[in-house]
Amino acid sequence: MKLVMAALGWVVVWTLAVAPALGAGAQGAAPAAAAVRNPPATSFPAIPEAQRKRIAVMPFDDRQVARASWWGPDWHVGPGVSDMLVSSLVKSNAFRVVEREQLDKVIAEQQLGKAGVVDPATAVRVGKVLGVQYIITGGVTEFGLETRGGSIGSLGRVLGGIAAKQTQAKVAFDCRLVDTTTAEIAGAWTGRGEEKRASAAVGFSKVGSVAFGSADFEKTILGQATRKALEGAVKQIVNAAYLAPIPCERSAVRGLVAYVDASEITINLGRAAGVKVGDRLQISRKVQEVKDPETGELLRVITQPLCVVRVTEVEERWCSAKVLEIEGEAVKVEQGDIVRFAD
Repeated sequence: MKLVMAALGWVVVWTLAVAPALGAGAQGAAPAAAAVRNPPATSFPAIPEAQRKRIAVMPFDDRQVARASWWGPDWHVGPGVSDMLVSSLVKSNAFRVVEREQLDKVIAEQQLGKAGVVDPATAVRVGKVLGVQYIITGGVTEFGLETRGGSIGSLGRVLGGIAAKQTQAKVAFDCRLVDTTTAEIAGAWTGRGEEKRASAAVGFSKVGSVAFGSADFEKTILGQATRKALEGAVKQIVNAAYLAPIPCERSAVRGLVAYVDASEITINLGRAAGVKVGDRLQISRKVQEVKDPETGELLRVITQPLCVVRVTEVEERWCSAKVLEIEGEAVKVEQGDIVRFAD
């Protein structure tokens, strides 16, 4: 089953092995984590709990962000953002998420520090102990406020009455999804969120007293920016964990000859285009472009078949092939000739 989610020009085809058990269709979705406009974390179809993949989120590092004077004594931005990510993943109805207390216990037992949480080998070790399929590691890279006049170092000063037409919160973090079976990084993204408000409406007068990640925190301008960054990241994580490669129609695949030597032909189509060793590809040359005489719109391209080749080697973005059949009068294959699947 393929579930298509589309909004704001963003389209994704979600192919799930558990598709027959999925519930109602998803709500609208939006661009990826790097974009400011992000979808709500609950915009995914609910997967039955028994079929959800197990995942754990390591505490995020925040050493790239200087601690501001307005942060409350209990504000630990890195772990706080990762805790909010845990909540978002739970709300996505796509994972069984390990609780923070259980993860902290394993980290202590394994004698891990912050320096080791981004190491895929370490993530695999923790993942095996926890019995999870994926581990998320990451770090906060941006967490603050700006005005037109420049960066504001103290949120308390902004709320205290510094004149500014608009205040902007910016939050960003890097995260990686590690497959605990292979130790490979299944995906890496930057979650980024921004929120703008009139300075007079920024929020609480004593933000430092608000618990990080609480409902009151999420009402603040920084809380809203953090939520936007998290929602985009959740979409990417769900996609990476469950998405199968989108199948393409072989008849629609079109490539070009990239290089020709005496023994083989290199083509700019590879595994990403569905090419496999043994596939037969037809090479043609463009003879004429036919355009609409009134509008100038291209109607068709007339081609001359040159030969059929058989693929002998395939990489992600290219393949090499040898001539199998010559079609018509023998013509030397050249760089830029058109390539399609022969069957």
